[in-house]
Amino acid sequence: MTSKTRPQPLYDDFTIPFTYPNNATLSVIGDFPDDLTVLSWVAEHFGSCASSPHSIPEKQVVPQEGIQRGPRRIVVKRSGRQGILGVAFKSPSGLHEDAPALAVLSVALAGGKTGRLYRRIVDPGHATRVYAWESALRDPGLFLIYCFLTPQAENQAVETMLWEELEKIKKSGIDLRELERAKSQVNAYLKFSRDGTYGIADGLNEALAMGDWTAFCRNRIEGVQLEDVQRAAQRYFREDASTTGSFIPIRSNEENEEDAFLLEGEDHTAPAGRIVEDAQTSMDAQRREATRAAPTALPRTALTRKPKISEANSLGAVQDARRVRIAPRIESRPLLDDRLTQLTLRTAVDDVVTLVGSVAGGTDHGDREPFASLMVAEMMAEMFDQGSRHRDKFAISELLEGVGARVSFAVTRNRLRFRARCLRKDLSIVTKLLFEQLTEPRLEADDFEMARLRFIGDLEASKESTARRADEIFSAALYPRGHPNYSYPVEQLIESLQALKLDEVQRFSNLYGLGSDARIAAVGDIDSAEMRALVEDALRGGWRSSRFPSKLPIEHQALDRSAVANASASKAPSLSSWRVYRMPDKDSVDVQIGQSLGIDANHPDYYAIAMAVFILGGNFSSRLMQVVRDELGLTYGIGAGVEGSELGSDGYWRIAGTFGSTNVERGVAATLEQIERWYTHGVEQAELDAKKATVYGSYQVGLATTRGLAGALISTLDEGRPLTWIDEYVDRIGSLTLDQVNAAIRRWVDPNALVIAAAGNI
Repeated sequence: MTSKTRPQPLYDDFTIPFTYPNNATLSVIGDFPDDLTVLSWVAEHFGSCASSPHSIPEKQVVPQEGIQRGPRRIVVKRSGRQGILGVAFKSPSGLHEDAPALAVLSVALAGGKTGRLYRRIVDPGHATRVYAWESALRDPGLFLIYCFLTPQAENQAVETMLWEELEKIKKSGIDLRELERAKSQVNAYLKFSRDGTYGIADGLNEALAMGDWTAFCRNRIEGVQLEDVQRAAQRYFREDASTTGSFIPIRSNEENEEDAFLLEGEDHTAPAGRIVEDAQTSMDAQRREATRAAPTALPRTALTRKPKISEANSLGAVQDARRVRIAPRIESRPLLDDRLTQLTLRTAVDDVVTLVGSVAGGTDHGDREPFASLMVAEMMAEMFDQGSRHRDKFAISELLEGVGARVSFAVTRNRLRFRARCLRKDLSIVTKLLFEQLTEPRLEADDFEMARLRFIGDLEASKESTARRADEIFSAALYPRGHPNYSYPVEQLIESLQALKLDEVQRFSNLYGLGSDARIAAVGDIDSAEMRALVEDALRGGWRSSRFPSKLPIEHQALDRSAVANASASKAPSLSSWRVYRMPDKDSVDVQIGQSLGIDANHPDYYAIAMAVFILGGNFSSRLMQVVRDELGLTYGIGAGVEGSELGSDGYWRIAGTFGSTNVERGVAATLEQIERWYTHGVEQAELDAKKATVYGSYQVGLATTRGLAGALISTLDEGRPLTWIDEYVDRIGSLTLDQVNAAIRRWVDPNALVIAAAGNI
């Protein structure tokens, strides 16, 4: 809800009595000089804030909800692709004596493949995923369970299975293995949450909000007994105290789906075909994120406040910041006859180790001959998670989840990326299991069919995303089929997945192996010699040499900007000229505006144009957010960035915004006006200085964890850059001048050759 749409008197009545410094707690975690310096910062930034004119009681009187005396149900039927089942139970506050037992129950139910709901509902193909968690709040909350169903599953049948599992726990409790596994997972999570200053600050402030900051320092779950868990299940998992919500999708007439595309003008665009689902679940977004993790693009910050441009956010602040160089601290050594490079970086974190590695073989390899399959690489990544020839997925999960460790596999455009996170004491078994799955994957027909079924379920659900549909028609105007920035329609992905055979996946798997560009990074509480011994022991049986080429040529370029344009920033176009995907049952409209750039991340102007776009729409203090969202109240959210410039690809810049259906034309007009001003007048020195400080801070925060560091090491090398690039990135951003940034806008942006695409209720 924006400030323009809030009921202001009600909002003020709620917030004003409490928003005073004498009712706030400030947490400072990290590498600060000394306590006196911190206190001077507090005085500088908060000293002018007056205390409340009235007393604020320590404990607020919170109205208590009456006893629920029967189950509540709500059913929503509307256009959609994936059924969803949610069940909520009343739960106590986070400091209540039953809260730790409920935390154990959340893990026992849905804490990975060993969870009861995964085994009962997900593995047989009734759901793509399940979640269970308790809301550890200051006040009573909810224990929530969600199931995201596969296309053939029925809500009622899944609900019956869920209740049967809950009744089993109420009747017989959980066993000792489940309890110990839950304790191990929570213990590991607590250690992981201390990996980096942001995680510590987040956990500490959650405990503060709950009512006791010391809860962050204590492992309350350690004392939970089996009888506590059963008693909590009996007390809270009661049908009369439950609320069940079912979303039942009604499929539209698929024969008429093509009619939803309304493309203006002549047929000079690329085939309508780029569909990328929401950033959190998109395969293509995951590909981009995995390849973008190296410091090439400017970070998109997720701020919850609007920083002001001030002396604190200046170029001097960036230049004067204390720098700790990373590259000189990295120990690199060749292993296994130079077929694997090991990188080790010891950090100050205790007990936590993150492993990230990669070998050649990604989606671009699968898309081309001899496979020519859109989904073989994606499906192989799924199959790596199904176990090894020696142990099935449940046996491996028992070992990993029993110590709170995590292992995952994913593909980028040209690489297979593998990750693991664990406590140091468990690094030996985790390394062994990681390479066991990698070198000897279990490729069984039943696992293949179930994994494919779940995958299709997620793809079907993504058809309903307005952001995905807008992205499809926007990108189809910019790139031809086969370009790295072209993503295939979800219908084609499903078709490819359905046609895929297990033997094709097996043949693709047989091409993976070690090579001169195979690498693994170990970051955290670990030393190089120990890691080397563990890797060599895990690969004692050997692994073949990779048969994937390390690099693939880019065979296509972006389409001509002038030929595909349908908008000019100097004059708001009529809606009839937009590229539109109509989704009448939606409540909002996603709009994308931009154009191809014709340069990649190695171009001398790349960082200048990326910074210019960041100033336009990169975070909450950007021009678009300040004007279109905050001042005019026309959008739920709007942002801009440069994307798709990795690995030699010619990238693009775009603005993406979400509007109410009645505001979309005004919102687009306001956005175009900002583009015109940005292009005509450029950016100002104060904006550039502030954004340099923002980028520097975001980058440093991203490298403050073992996961962030390990990912940056591997991504930097995967992009063909030396490790020194991790440190040089900040220098490149800091050296940008105002003239360079404004010249890049004039050189690479054509305000009269924009593409506008929209999807939703329009």
